[in-house]
Amino acid sequence: MTSDIFAFVHDKLLRSGDYKSKMFGTLEAFAKEAEKMADGIDHKTKPGKHSPDVSNKNKGETAFQRALYSHSEGQIQSGKVSWCDIELPVTLSKKSRRRCVDLIGRFGGSGYFLCELKYANPKSKSRPSSKSPDYAVLEALLYYGCVKKNQRDLDKQMVWREERKAEFFWADVAKSKTIMVLANEKFWIPAQPKRLSDLINSIEGELNVKVLLYKTPCFQFKEDAADKPGRYCPKLPDGADKWTPVFESTPTENA
Repeated sequence: MTSDIFAFVHDKLLRSGDYKSKMFGTLEAFAKEAEKMADGIDHKTKPGKHSPDVSNKNKGETAFQRALYSHSEGQIQSGKVSWCDIELPVTLSKKSRRRCVDLIGRFGGSGYFLCELKYANPKSKSRPSSKSPDYAVLEALLYYGCVKKNQRDLDKQMVWREERKAEFFWADVAKSKTIMVLANEKFWIPAQPKRLSDLINSIEGELNVKVLLYKTPCFQFKEDAADKPGRYCPKLPDGADKWTPVFESTPTENA
């Protein structure tokens, strides 16, 4: 199935006129890189200690990631979602910059999933591209393909943080066949519902991978003091841990 994922993304980028922009060129490179990865990981790695703080100037996606992880959990229609770990490599090579998943999560008691995060600054006058949600879905799918391909090595090398919030195994993430894209409401505003729904339906129908799209309210981060000067620890404000489906028909959890 793993090769099918990479071939699926190749085909979508090749055949869809909507995905011909420079933005999607980076996904094409990602897909080619992942497909060419040899079976078995040839470079050992161990994620270091997670840092909860960011630069005072950072009010974007990294702050969003840190705030969500610091809060430990969120609420969707079917119940609680809890976070297990943050920023983990899934393409392990000698490159200094490796492909990393944003968060590993777990539904109340029913399974694990990988989560791709996106964030559009509520104060910015610019709007995200209408194609950004499609990009995020395909990106999350490629990350899942890498997890599926490398799951044994990721578990063997214990590619997780020592201080992770909850135990998980990559084999369970691969077995879940579930990906989530979580973003604040502004990110989803320009989305094209029909095109995005068609993409999700094709992923679920052809690959049997469930795609979950959720939105948080738009908010400004609470700023807790950090130990280092020029930095702060972003936190979620009250109510920002309750997430709603982007589409009413979006599934609420993996089977």
